[in-house]
Amino acid sequence: MTTNLWLHLGYHKCMTVLFHTVFGALAQKISGFHEHYNEDIISFMNNIEQPKEFSFVHLGLDHVVMDFSLMPTYKGTHIVRDPRDLLVSGYRYHLWSTEKWLNKVLGDWFLKERLRLQDLGLLEYGRGKSFKEILSSVDKETGLIIELNWRQKQFDQMASWDYSNPNILEIRYENVFGKELEVFERIFNFLGLEKIHMSSALEIVDSRSFYSLQKQRKTGPQKHASVGVSEQWQSFLPNKVIDHFNESNSKLLDILGYNK
Repeated sequence: MTTNLWLHLGYHKCMTVLFHTVFGALAQKISGFHEHYNEDIISFMNNIEQPKEFSFVHLGLDHVVMDFSLMPTYKGTHIVRDPRDLLVSGYRYHLWSTEKWLNKVLGDWFLKERLRLQDLGLLEYGRGKSFKEILSSVDKETGLIIELNWRQKQFDQMASWDYSNPNILEIRYENVFGKELEVFERIFNFLGLEKIHMSSALEIVDSRSFYSLQKQRKTGPQKHASVGVSEQWQSFLPNKVIDHFNESNSKLLDILGYNK
C-alpha cells in the first residue's frame, strides 16, 4: 500500500454502515487500524498524525469543515446522495431508531438553531421532547420540514465541498446499489490496496451487499438498509416540502447534477 491513511467521508444515512463494516472487517483481516470518529474532528486530527500500516478512518461531515492542508499523506472517498432522498431516509429512520441522541430531551439551542421550531410556531410544543418524539407527534408534512431544517447544515456542507480534490474519489450512493463489487474494486484500486488482499476484500464486500442483506432478512422499513432504490422522494415528499427544499437547495442540485 503506497498510502497508509485512507479516509471515508460521508453523511448520515449515506451508506455509513456499509463502508464502516467493510473497512472494519478488512482492517481486522489484514491487521490494520480502523476507527469511526463520527463528527469528532478533534480526536480525528489527533489520531492521524502518524497513521499506522493501513489506517482506515471514517468521519461524518455533517458539521465538520475539512482542512486538507493539515493532513498527512492520504487518499480517500467521499460519498453523496440525492439530498431529497437523504431527507426521506433520515425522516423514516428518525421515527423508529433507538439511537440515544434521538431519544434525549432537546435544549433550546437545538430547538431554535437546528430544528427552527419557532418558524413553525412549535417552539413551546417542542420543549421537553426528544427529536424522535417531536417527529412522531406532528403530521408528515411538518415532520419533513423539521427534518429538512435539521439536515440543512449537511446540505450546505455538500454545496461547499471541493469536488476536484485528486486524492478523493467521488462516489454516488445511487451508483453503488447492485454494483457493490464493481464500485469497491474501483475504490480499492484507487486507494492502493495490494493485489494480494483484493480477493479477500471483495469477499467482505459481497457478504455485506444489499442483495446479501436481503437474503439474510436484514433489510426493510425499520432496518438501516431499507429499500435500496433511488428517487424515493418523488412519491414520498409533499409538494410543500419540495418547494421548501428548493428555496434553499436548488443550487445544490445543480452542483451535484441531480434532476430537479
